[in-house]
Amino acid sequence: MPLTLAGLTTGSTTIQATDNTTQTITLPANSGTVMVNGPTFSAYSNAGQSISNAVFTKLQYATKDWDTNNNYDNTTNYRFTPTVAGYYQVSANVYLNGGNSMQLSLYKNGSEYIRFTQLSGFNICGSALVYFNGSTDYVEIYMYNGNGSSVSVNGYSFNKFQAAMVRSA
Repeated sequence: MPLTLAGLTTGSTTIQATDNTTQTITLPANSGTVMVNGPTFSAYSNAGQSISNAVFTKLQYATKDWDTNNNYDNTTNYRFTPTVAGYYQVSANVYLNGGNSMQLSLYKNGSEYIRFTQLSGFNICGSALVYFNGSTDYVEIYMYNGNGSSVSVNGYSFNKFQAAMVRSA
């Protein structure tokens, strides 16, 4: 059953705990949906991974730091498929054992969505705001190696793939 609050037509409506603490929720006067505690996850690569030359390879961020809505598959597809429609900030980074001419790409629904820039000889990172429909949209992280020979991605806890809901659809 929905909860209806009648507030002022201007300003905002405040909900305060009954024990008069400072725990309050303030809702703007604008209409819309307020999302509290939307889905978020963080995962990292716990083992090294070889990236062959001249091919896009999906990175395996296999260890979860957290996954608040169980939307990240860290065992099979290594993808984030949020079940709540909205806009998400998605980020990834990778630390390499050498190599130049590398590309880190965010793929949405199996196609390259955005390509991140190599910052130095050993680090690549990036972030993008991505819309998800809440049912079938998903993202994965791929790496392209244009180095001429195989390179290795280090298995470090600071190689992260993360997403957090910014606002509902």
